[in-house]
Amino acid sequence: MSRIIFENEYVIVVEVFFEGKWYELEAFILDKEYLSKLQNINKECTGAFCRYGVAVSDFQNPVIDFNRNNTYIQREGNNQDFGIFDSPDEMLKEHHQELSAIKRFAYRYYGRHMMNRNVKRIRMVSP
Repeated sequence: MSRIIFENEYVIVVEVFFEGKWYELEAFILDKEYLSKLQNINKECTGAFCRYGVAVSDFQNPVIDFNRNNTYIQREGNNQDFGIFDSPDEMLKEHHQELSAIKRFAYRYYGRHMMNRNVKRIRMVSP
């Protein structure tokens, strides 16, 4: 059994009922190679980190593997629970992001390309 929970910035948390207990599994997934390179670039960070798709309180030891525990990679960035919905479409009917034409244009032609360029740059870092 599972439920879908949406939190601020539309971070999806899936709750899974497993062995008699509910677990929260964040649906935003970073591969370990990307996370490792990000940690290598930011070796001096030993506490909280909130950049490049990561928002955790312990950057060097984030809880991302399921071992009968809740898992998050953006936990510290979540600040509002929008509730439980059966599907993303149901949630977006109630809570949709209104962007002005200028912001839509800026995101489409600039913002998302900058984000992808940053991710590519991080992935190209030697171990």
